[in-house]
Amino acid sequence: MDRTFCKTREHIRLESPLADEPGCVRVSVRDVLRVEWLGLAAWIGVGVVVFLVWHVVGATLVAGVFGMLMAIGFFWNVSKGHSLGCSFLGALASVARVTEFL
Repeated sequence: MDRTFCKTREHIRLESPLADEPGCVRVSVRDVLRVEWLGLAAWIGVGVVVFLVWHVVGATLVAGVFGMLMAIGFFWNVSKGHSLGCSFLGALASVARVTEFL
């Protein structure tokens, strides 16, 4: 990735048929949520089901795993030299894509 575009977030890849233009495009939080909504809905669905079975403890566990994966992705991108905004969007998109492997 070319980090010269990091401040403009033009190097973040959105791999989805819903993306307007595949490849490197300028993205916002709205774009990431629009493209990765299915993965985020799966996280919410798992959280609701776990809450219904194990109440608050289970929901806290799911939220903790989500937060831990977000933190790992965020700090990984920051350590590679990306901006904070870019790191957040990259971590959010990556965690939403984790559900593709479940």
